[in-house]
Amino acid sequence: MDLGLLGKTALVCGGSRGIGKAVALELAREGMLVTFCARGQDDVEASAKEIAAASPRKEAYGVVADLAKPDQLDTMVDQIVSRFGHGPDVLVWNAGGPPHGALLSLGDEALDQGYALHLRGAFHVIRRVVPLMIARRFGRVIALTSTAVKQPLQALGVSTAVRAGLHGLLKSLAVEVGATGVTVNIVMPGYTLTERLERVIQARAESEGLPLDAVLAEVSAEIPLGRLARPEDIASVVAFLASERAGYVHGQSVAVDGGFARGLF
Repeated sequence: MDLGLLGKTALVCGGSRGIGKAVALELAREGMLVTFCARGQDDVEASAKEIAAASPRKEAYGVVADLAKPDQLDTMVDQIVSRFGHGPDVLVWNAGGPPHGALLSLGDEALDQGYALHLRGAFHVIRRVVPLMIARRFGRVIALTSTAVKQPLQALGVSTAVRAGLHGLLKSLAVEVGATGVTVNIVMPGYTLTERLERVIQARAESEGLPLDAVLAEVSAEIPLGRLARPEDIASVVAFLASERAGYVHGQSVAVDGGFARGLF
């Protein structure tokens, strides 16, 4: 399927690992000019080579940036405008989760970290990028959150709280920009094979005194499709939402979780 993405530009936040990297790779394969960011120089350099190799254009651009630091977000957007002459056609907001753990065991710093990363960071980059999209009458804003927003999970209370706030922010943005050519949508991954999930599963295994394989099997059994998601499963949905074909999908929260969240709404 031709998604009509050839030659368009994308900014993928947190694009050097896990789901973010899978998204950057998928968009690059579709011929997009991908810029991504990560906090580590080594991660940026290695991922830029891999993403460029996947692209028919053999181009990809990595930027070292901390998503919780507004000045670094500004520099990242400025670099994109300088390189391409305009802002990104597609913004994929993706950020690593704040500290996990039972709510009563965490201090204020955990909530502060979650807020800075998932709310303030997203709000800042949206305020920079969306006006540039509106000026060109085209744009796609896609945020990656979690199905925990619909069905809270053990030891992920701070992550659930700040991501629920991000849903409110983006749903409000969708109302405001609906007539401008910019669409706003949210993708909610379920249990996905990433380094972060491995850490969460390992912590659960240790706390329950169970082998890691037993906990993985237990989690997989909770998913109607019977397996954990792969990052590529999420990336393919993001690519569709970024496309011309998804132009009438707006203000939606799309779960990609193998049927894990059971709620009717």
